[in-house]
Amino acid sequence: MGQVLKRISWVFVTIISILLLVIAVSFINHRIQLNREAGLITPPGTMVNVKDHQMHVYAEGSGPRTLVFMSGAGQLRQCLISRACIPGYQIVIESSL
Repeated sequence: MGQVLKRISWVFVTIISILLLVIAVSFINHRIQLNREAGLITPPGTMVNVKDHQMHVYAEGSGPRTLVFMSGAGQLRQCLISRACIPGYQIVIESSL
């Protein structure tokens, strides 16, 4: 019975170790890819300093109405898609970067 418990605990420790190794390698690869892609991504619009934080502001259009979209979690694309349906001056403000 003691040998069976040793073998089960060894298998359990091995599986946990492999999972932790896979998670660590995935995390390191993710950080490396983020650093590579950081220079490739240029947001449309301008960066504005607000209370010592950078905010991305994108404005376009013309007309009597001004629409302000406060997008969150990087959901700029949905706001840009919706601008085709609503005439007027539109401003998209994203969270601080």
